[in-house]
Amino acid sequence: MSELPASNPPRPVSAEFRNVMRHRALQKQLHTSAVRDLRYRERIFAEYYGLTLDFVDQLILAPAEERARILQERGLNRYLYRTFFEYNRYEDCHLILEALDNPEELRGARVLDFGCSVADHGYFFGMAGAEVTLCDFPEFLSFASFRLSRAGIPYHAIPAPVDYRTLTQSIDLAVFGEVLEHLKDPLLMLQCCVEHRVSMIYTSRYPFGDETYFSLNGHTREAQAQSPASLALLRAHYQEVSINPRTPARLWMRL
Repeated sequence: MSELPASNPPRPVSAEFRNVMRHRALQKQLHTSAVRDLRYRERIFAEYYGLTLDFVDQLILAPAEERARILQERGLNRYLYRTFFEYNRYEDCHLILEALDNPEELRGARVLDFGCSVADHGYFFGMAGAEVTLCDFPEFLSFASFRLSRAGIPYHAIPAPVDYRTLTQSIDLAVFGEVLEHLKDPLLMLQCCVEHRVSMIYTSRYPFGDETYFSLNGHTREAQAQSPASLALLRAHYQEVSINPRTPARLWMRL
């Protein structure tokens, strides 16, 4: 007896259809990852401040003015909250890894997360096996230290202000995520990196930026004045790698 044809024979799958399905799968994966990361951040924030997860959920969902009032009343750092929940630095961390010939070279590397704030960079590279040094003002450093401790990541915590020459000794990768533009002496910091032959430097934006950028709250005119010399210094000693076509982020690799 001959075999009956299938009632619903498979149709050929076009390349366009495969691409659409692959894109949907990627979007689902990214969404799942984002939700998981948000839950993780809620838990860390709650544990650090001794809050319930329900309270943190309500805080996130509250209108901006109401949230600001609650943060102030409860003595919660609004800058820390904003940085932790409204920003995510993992994309550029992944792009840094992709720019390396061998991403495994960061395992055991000494990474400085300067002006670490909530330490997205330090957390990411610490999870990748790097030796992490965190540096920021005490209130941010306390939170960053708690976060890495909870993840079981070994780290060194150095409170700001600090001597740049001491800080940059024996560093393989210096991470400057939106911090150099806040300094009055960013050129000195970069000179110390050059002096101590830091192998790689990540800059999220500085030394690039126009008049509007340097007019933003917290950005200094001193940093703006030093930006041409800072750019010339970096280009004289490092290969310039644009890691994100949508931003001025750079990975500077020692020549």
